[in-house]
Formats: sequence, C-alpha cells, structure tokens
Amino acid sequence: MIESIDIQGVWWIPCNPEKKIAGFLNYKPMGKTKLDLIGEFRPNDWIRSFNETKGEDVIWGLSSDNKEITLFQCFPFATRNSSCPFPIMHYDCQFLIIGKHVTSLKEEGQYSARVLFEELSNWFRPNLLQSVYNGKSIGLISPLDKKTAVEIQVTDDIKFTLDPQVNFSQSKMGLKADMEQSTDLVVFFMKPTCIQFILNIVKEFEQIMSIATLSHVQCKRFFIYDESSQTESGSKQKIEIIHHYFREDYKPNTKFFNYLFTYDTIKEELPNVLQRWYANEDIMPIRAHLVDSLNRHGIFSSTDFLIVIQAIEGFYCRFRQDNESLRKILENLVSEFKDVRCIELEEDDYAKIVDSRHYYSHLLPFGKKTHVVNGAELYDLDFKLRKILLCCVLNFMGLDNSAIDSFVAKSNNHFLDMINKQKDYSKQHEEPIKIEGEILSTISESEIAEKGIIV
Repeated sequence: MIESIDIQGVWWIPCNPEKKIAGFLNYKPMGKTKLDLIGEFRPNDWIRSFNETKGEDVIWGLSSDNKEITLFQCFPFATRNSSCPFPIMHYDCQFLIIGKHVTSLKEEGQYSARVLFEELSNWFRPNLLQSVYNGKSIGLISPLDKKTAVEIQVTDDIKFTLDPQVNFSQSKMGLKADMEQSTDLVVFFMKPTCIQFILNIVKEFEQIMSIATLSHVQCKRFFIYDESSQTESGSKQKIEIIHHYFREDYKPNTKFFNYLFTYDTIKEELPNVLQRWYANEDIMPIRAHLVDSLNRHGIFSSTDFLIVIQAIEGFYCRFRQDNESLRKILENLVSEFKDVRCIELEEDDYAKIVDSRHYYSHLLPFGKKTHVVNGAELYDLDFKLRKILLCCVLNFMGLDNSAIDSFVAKSNNHFLDMINKQKDYSKQHEEPIKIEGEILSTISESEIAEKGIIV
C-alpha cells in the first residue's frame, strides 16, 4: 500500500482555469485525501460550505514538481479568522489521480493498466532470482531472458498478463543493494475505455484473489498508461489512481501454503474461470456480496451467521431454484457437493440452522423456536456453512466438484478444517519448493549464509 503523500501546488476548477489558488494536498491511506487552500474558488465559497452539502465534482491542480493532479468528489468546509482578509478552504476528496487532468471517471481514453498486489507474487511466483555460489564468491542474478509472462484473453476486448518483474535498488553511497521480484497484473484494452470501467475490472480481480487466498485482497498500487500520449522521453504517460476503499483492518496474506489454490493448481482452468467471471457485469454486486460473505470480520457474532446463511439462500434462489424452504436448500446443496471432502453438515444441524436463522433475523421471543443455538455451537454451524458457501462460489466460477475437492485436499487453511474430527481427512502434500536442488525447510540460517542461497 502506498504511503502518505504530500503535494504543494496550485489548484483550480476546470470551468475557471484563470483562478488558481495555492494550497497543500495530503493523502493518508487509512485516513483522508485533504486539500487545504489559501483562498476560495468563488466569492463567499466559505459561507456556502456551512449551508450546502454539494461540493466540487472535480478540482485540478499542478504540483510543485510539475505533475497534473485531478481530485474527484470534493466536499468543502471552511475556517476563517474574522481579522484575516481571506478564508482557509478545506476539501475532503474521494479520488486522487496523479499524472493527468481528467474531467470525469467516465471520460474515455486508450488506456492500459498495471496493478500491484502483495499477494499476487506469492500466488504466481516470478522465479526470476537465482543465487550463484562457486566456493569463493556469492552473487544473485536475474535471467530476464527467461522471464515467463502468462497472457489470458478474458473477453474480446480485455487481455490479462501476469507479468514477473525484478526491481533493483542501491543506496547513494553504494553500500547497500536490494533486489526484489514480484508479479504484476497488466490489463490491456482493445478499445477506448474509461477509468471507472478499469476500476471495476480491478475490483473483480481482487474478488478472485480473495477467493484464491481465502482472505480479503486489495491492490497496493494502481497505475494506468495513456497509450495515445507520450512524455518527452518517449514513454507512455503514467497515471496513478488512488482512492479510498481500503479496509482499515486489511493485512496482506502472503502465506501461500494457506491459499485455497495458486496459479500452478488452477492454471488449466484459469482462462475459463476468468472468462466466466467477467462475462456478465450485471451480477457484479451479487459476486461482491458472495465473496465478502466468505470473509470473517473480527469477533464472531450472530450477525456473521446471518450473513452466511442469507448469502447461501440468495445464491440458491438466484442460480438454482426459487421458493424452496431453507431446509430443502441446505439438503440439496449438501447433496450437490457431497463429493467435496470438507462438507460436514449432519441431519440434526438442519433444524438448528433453520430455527436460529429465524430467531436472529426476526428477533423472536426466547422459546419461540425450540432448536435455537448460540455461542460455540452457533460458531460451529457458521463454520460448516461457510464451506458450503465456498463450494457455491467456486461452482459459480465454473469449477466442478473434482477441482474443488482437489483444492481442499491441498490447502492448509484452517477455513477448511473439520468440526467433527472423526470425519477429518488427510491432506495431499506436494513436493516442497526447491532452489538449486536444496529443500528450503531443511536448511538452517548458517547453511544459507554459507551456501549463498537467497530465500
């Protein structure tokens, strides 16, 4: 995730470019994008900020290092000292674009995008760094000519590339050097598109990565490139998009051994999965709700149980059959996914789920439903139901029971554990990752230092 940004510059509204005001912009990832101006765009703006809720749709700026800035959805408030001849205007802004003046998020251009995810490098390992040790010297090389990018045609107009990268940095005095490998998502568009559409495409890829990692995923940096515009050096115009939808509790999940699946385990099905996921934009909100329902949010409560059971009901009514009872829905889904080894709902669970769902949804008097559960027992039911919901989502992605069961068998994520330990199953462990024939899990730190193996 990008760190805080401070920008000094001049600012104006597109309809009045002659009236430029000096000001200071501050961006905080978990806070706000706040613009402070010494003055106002129009006479008495500071008075209107107390009486009107409407702000400026767009504010343009030019930074002190000559970068074009665009701010969207800017809501004002003001402070003024009665003895001072000018007010201080403040704006809270929802979107920040660095590198181009844009009139609207729906303004079309010939764009491509490069998106950075913390988790993507672990999901699709770049394998671009190799250690070199000949007994006398140690080194680290990156054979860029062997870089293997993966291209996937998602729709007729959209192509994804999983692009391995190596970044090299060196201190000013030359005493420290760092090399880091990563994988970026590059998106190519075959026809003009708008920034809002690109944002939606990235958001939907975040959803897929959230399913793959069984945790919330969001991009850490987001760049678009104007294919029709070049800088003085001849490179494409680079534009960074910064917006406020980051969750405050977000922590990247880099433990790839806990992922539900990685690129290597889904690479055969991945083109079809992506094509199916992006085929129908009309159900994007439904997909978002289903994916969000899979994730746990802090301390468990009855609300978490309701989110999951209502997501299951919604999925069944939307994609299977409407007007079925909750018990029948659960029985049919258990039957549908009986070949997936982590499914473990039992006969006496159905009445508890049905009664608890009605009890907590409608705030019924105590005793109205006889099979209501709470505490640890409700948590166990929620745990079992989430695995059914996961199967529903994976099935929606176009994966059959055999593929789903294979993912479950190879993942170490506790999400897939069994409540009933008598029904526990054995995991299918693959060969450990090796570097130059050495098994990482059996090498001590002293051996790593001695042999020059860089982990």
